[in-house]
Amino acid sequence: MAIAMLSLVELLAGLAILTIGAGLLVRGAVAIAERLHVPHLIVGLTVVAFGTSAPELVVSLGAALEGSGGNAIGSNIVNILAIMGLTAAVVPVAVPPDFFFFEIWAMIAAALLLAPFVVLAIPIGRVAGTLMTVAYAAVVAAALGGASAKAIDRDGSGRGLFRAELPL
Repeated sequence: MAIAMLSLVELLAGLAILTIGAGLLVRGAVAIAERLHVPHLIVGLTVVAFGTSAPELVVSLGAALEGSGGNAIGSNIVNILAIMGLTAAVVPVAVPPDFFFFEIWAMIAAALLLAPFVVLAIPIGRVAGTLMTVAYAAVVAAALGGASAKAIDRDGSGRGLFRAELPL
């Protein structure tokens, strides 16, 4: 019983520290973005996204080194559905119109990249892992290009020079 109580205290302390740290991370990232005139999208795709995913990275790497699977896929499903759903249940979340022009396609491409590994039960090895990391860098680079192009938006569409409109 004492071990269970200690575990509960550790869990609650960890959640409290995580909550405080997440708030500090977001406030610091936003302050840096505003000071350097970096669009919030870029900060979200880089500093905040990586910072909030760092615990998952540590757990996934630890699990992989011990020979068991990681939790990255499950945690991303939780992030997209549960976290967004719970947040929107409390306060409506605005989805910017630009989301359709870039971010949604990056999410779909990431899911499609992962699909063969899941469907065929193929382990994600070093080459695929490296390609996924390069793909993330490409998404960030494209977002940077789109964000900087937005500042010199020539046609007033708000899409910038590097964002393509993809009809459905």
